[in-house]
Amino acid sequence: MTIPEAKKICDAFLLKTGQYTEEEAFIFSEAAHFIIRETHDAAYMHNLAVAYEWQEHYDLAYKYYKMAAENAVSTRISGSEISGITAEQVRLTMKRLFDITQNLTMTYTLNTR
Repeated sequence: MTIPEAKKICDAFLLKTGQYTEEEAFIFSEAAHFIIRETHDAAYMHNLAVAYEWQEHYDLAYKYYKMAAENAVSTRISGSEISGITAEQVRLTMKRLFDITQNLTMTYTLNTR
């Protein structure tokens, strides 16, 4: 797989806005992981987190939202424009991290009572 091929797969998947098959989700996940491994692009970390959230894999969504936020912030601080993620996306990513953390905490609390 090449980076342009992987980006094409990711773009097509994200246009589905949650309407996808398990196989499509798996292929997207593989493509996104490939891009992340090769480019460290925070935008794809964020997109992977969104997809995991659609699938209700909140632990993985949290992991990739956090990774995206940390990567984007460090990229912006260093002055590099490697990442396609914007400051607004960083803010929204941090908000999603907070929301997911709250949901996981409430779920854990309810399940342990």
